Amino acid sequence: MKKLFVVLAIMLFSCWGLTFPQVLHSENGSMNNLTANITYTLDPNPNSAQPIIPSDNSEFGTPIKFTLRSIPGSRWRISFNLPSTLKGNYYFSDQPVNCSFNDTSAFYEEEQKFWNPHNTNIITTDTSGTMHFYLGMTILIPSVPCVSEYNGNVLCTAQNLDTSLTLIDSAQYSTALISNWGLLFPTGHLWDLSRGQTYTLNVESHEVYPILTGKEKGEVLSYSYNCLEPGAKLSITFNLPTSLFNVLGDSIPCSFSSQSAYDKEMGTKWNPHNGYIFTTSNSGSVKFDLGITVSVPESAHVGDYVATIPFVLTYVGNKINAKQAVEDLEFDIRVTDFDIPKKYSLYQNYPNPFNAFTIIRYDLPEPVTTSLKVYDLLCREISTLVSGFKHAGEQSIEWNASNLPSGVYYYRLQVGSYIETKKLILMK
Repeated sequence: MKKLFVVLAIMLFSCWGLTFPQVLHSENGSMNNLTANITYTLDPNPNSAQPIIPSDNSEFGTPIKFTLRSIPGSRWRISFNLPSTLKGNYYFSDQPVNCSFNDTSAFYEEEQKFWNPHNTNIITTDTSGTMHFYLGMTILIPSVPCVSEYNGNVLCTAQNLDTSLTLIDSAQYSTALISNWGLLFPTGHLWDLSRGQTYTLNVESHEVYPILTGKEKGEVLSYSYNCLEPGAKLSITFNLPTSLFNVLGDSIPCSFSSQSAYDKEMGTKWNPHNGYIFTTSNSGSVKFDLGITVSVPESAHVGDYVATIPFVLTYVGNKINAKQAVEDLEFDIRVTDFDIPKKYSLYQNYPNPFNAFTIIRYDLPEPVTTSLKVYDLLCREISTLVSGFKHAGEQSIEWNASNLPSGVYYYRLQVGSYIETKKLILMK
């Protein structure tokens, strides 16, 4: 009877081993919001209160996770093929960063134990047949990072010591940086433009011209790439648009003058329709601004319009395999309903007659020095409502006549040679 029990147990174990799914599954790890010139360590314990050290609470990450499912009580030899660097590949640079693993870089969750992943480790599955182990990492971010993301692979091998079954899986580490490379302001803006007007965003002064309603504002498109060899030469070419479009497909014409591109390192303007050669600064940077001119039709719909500007930045001289940066920049504009009148106009006050308070409206087709005054029947000046510079547009002002007696008054708008007068009645 005892022999029969042993034979049945062996048969049952063998059948279970054949039918029980034995798998090794991995999940990628990451470290995010890292800063240049700092060495970071990712804790392999997934329940750590501080996953990344050091941290100012902006960094976050998760360790690589391996899950092994097997027969309960089976023994497994766990080993890793670990990277010594993480590779970045962005435009002009393949610069890697160093990474390392120490005595506490691996963590076995079921037993709450750390180990050195450079060494093999023997693990026995629990009664559920499942084990979870994690990998942390230490990484040194260079002082001038050339890329925003670095990646590296970890290979895990699990060998069953009872059956010699071998399972292999890989996972990836990725790190994302907060660094000083790349685009400074990847989108240029022109806001609150009036219909029927042409505006230019000056690339050197960063000012919008003309300012008509006083609401117009803009921001030139600024590009900055800071990880290049000092004194290197790079050529740039643009594919410039001729129109901006809204979501409905409506268009607004745009153009770029021969002075609308600006090399900030050299203080030189150039024609973006032509190619241009940069010489990088002592810090290895390229910085340029781009302005634009837009002509807003009178029939334009109110809202946002966008133009995409593809460009190619090429390393001259084949110093690093003639790599290129190919990117899309953007300009967006916003058209408002602040329409500018065609001529000077003075409107009848409202209400009229009025008791104490009334509104006087007038139109200015351009920014100008303006005078609006109130007179009595004897042509004596009673009140000065406006005196000085006013922006173009539909203007209005409230007049408080509560301290004046009832009667007929006149108000006069004077702008240069334009003069117009109207009558109003104060009735208390």
